[in-house]
Amino acid sequence: MKCPHCGIYYTDGEKKCPVCGKRPGIQAPKPQKKSEGTSHKEIPHQPKKQPSVQSTERKQTYGNKSKSTEAAWQQAAAGQHTHDNPLERKPKKSGSPGCLIILILFIVITTIEIIGTVGFNVFSHSEGIDESVTISEDMSDDIAEDVDIQTVLTGTWRNSDGTLTLTIDEEGIVTWSDSTGIHSDDWPQFERLNLTEDNQEEYCSVDEMRDYPLDSFTYYSFYAVASEWDDDSELEMWFYLPQEEQSPEIFDYYDYYEETYGTFTRVSDSTQPVPAGPEQTA
Repeated sequence: MKCPHCGIYYTDGEKKCPVCGKRPGIQAPKPQKKSEGTSHKEIPHQPKKQPSVQSTERKQTYGNKSKSTEAAWQQAAAGQHTHDNPLERKPKKSGSPGCLIILILFIVITTIEIIGTVGFNVFSHSEGIDESVTISEDMSDDIAEDVDIQTVLTGTWRNSDGTLTLTIDEEGIVTWSDSTGIHSDDWPQFERLNLTEDNQEEYCSVDEMRDYPLDSFTYYSFYAVASEWDDDSELEMWFYLPQEEQSPEIFDYYDYYEETYGTFTRVSDSTQPVPAGPEQTA
């Protein structure tokens, strides 16, 4: 406090001024707070700060020593605790849903790549599946060349035993007669085989190479299937046409279904279908 006589500050516990020795008296003026223009040096005793709400809550939570731990547990069990209660367990924060989605996508993509790689390796090394299939297909494409059949064999042809007659018109339509009736194919497959001495062994038998040398004969593959829905007749043959004749009158063939060799002879230049049979003539 301030001595009202000499103006010296001294502690409140002293009953008289330590400088002038006089007591303050009941009517002594109280020290006044200055609102403006007062420095900290002029105020030896700073007023206590008001506690904030946060500090008050903390004090109420941690500073109350009169409550026992058992009472705190009883409040927590009764649901009376607040988020400031130290006995309350804090909920764990869950992970971000976006991270979980990314993780799942990564696992799925990785699994697909592994399965695809393993499947490809298994397929490539499976028994009976190798590059030879692709090579054979490529070689077959290389030696086969599409040809219009009517430019080579227009007319009517009959085999040596009279069981089959072929008629080829100017449009390339093939009609054949056999023991089951008359059949036709508007788009027969007719290909010239560009065989060489290097690859002939892969496609021809020993008898073919002996009887139909490449310098004298041209090989053709022929396939026709009946166009009618209720007709399952079909032909698959190899023709051996002599090279010295532009329009042959006779040529040999091999029938894949019958597994026999035979000879076709021209019986007419007509393109009208002729029934099969040795007694028939054009």
